[in-house]
Amino acid sequence: MVDMRLGYEFFSHIKKGTRLILIGDINQLPSVGPGNVFRELIQCGVIPVTVLDMVFRQKENSRIALNAYRMLKNDVALEYGADFVFIPVKSAAEAADTIEKLYLDAVTRLDTDQVQVLTPYRKKGDASVNALNERLWNLVNPPAVDKREIKSGSQVFRVGDKIIHNKNKNGISNGDTGFISDIYLDEDGVELARLDFSDGRSVEYTSDELEMVEHAYAITVHKSQGSEYPVIILPWIPMFYKMLRRNILYTAITRAKAQVFLVGDKRAIYRAIHNTESDKRNTMLGERIIREYNMLLEDRNENNPIKANQIEDYEQLAINF
Repeated sequence: MVDMRLGYEFFSHIKKGTRLILIGDINQLPSVGPGNVFRELIQCGVIPVTVLDMVFRQKENSRIALNAYRMLKNDVALEYGADFVFIPVKSAAEAADTIEKLYLDAVTRLDTDQVQVLTPYRKKGDASVNALNERLWNLVNPPAVDKREIKSGSQVFRVGDKIIHNKNKNGISNGDTGFISDIYLDEDGVELARLDFSDGRSVEYTSDELEMVEHAYAITVHKSQGSEYPVIILPWIPMFYKMLRRNILYTAITRAKAQVFLVGDKRAIYRAIHNTESDKRNTMLGERIIREYNMLLEDRNENNPIKANQIEDYEQLAINF
């Protein structure tokens, strides 16, 4: 998800002779900012590339991995079964009702940190992040006399809430998820909430600082990139038409380790699989790399010693890789 500006700053600070290995998946979501740096570096054909084709997140013969592969091949003949479940619905409201039932059933079998609802939109309709969070929050972690709450702006948080951080601050990254483990008054009478994250990090926030936090029973597909969960529940309906893109659907289902529940309409699934328009960016990084490389080749052929050394660096990199 590195855009052109960040890519420039990063590469410009690397010393000559450094071996750099970039690891990623060009089929997931591109950067929010301009460009598609990783994809263009790979597709320019100048930089050595190794494709890792072993699947470790899912078990062998998983329908999740199989269907992800078929999507990348523009194949809509997905295979459904116990680990990849499709449930048809006709509207966002019906999708929300179905997701509620699926979520409650899943969290009775697993902890809430092992079940994640993903959706393309934050605010659009009953199957959006905001609507689903409000609905699931009150079901999974309802208010109780002995359960402390803290208010931050228009949000209310309770002990036990699943949360996601929305900024890079205090050693916590944007997109990190955790739980509110306690709400209490310090010795000065200031109300604080303790947030515990999965890797052992913990922070204490005042109500004002909790503006950096949201409920996380449902999160956007974009926020989920880089994460994994045993169970994913995903609404995929026609009203999401602007987000019905292959890379969003692919990113969402590949977050799941064991089970995907796809709630929606098969027409929306087919549309997404065939839609790769968002892969096209006009920054032309790949073309510029090729042009520069060819110029180095021409200079070497003209016996320019400085440029010849540069092209030898390229070739040695390919050999060493």
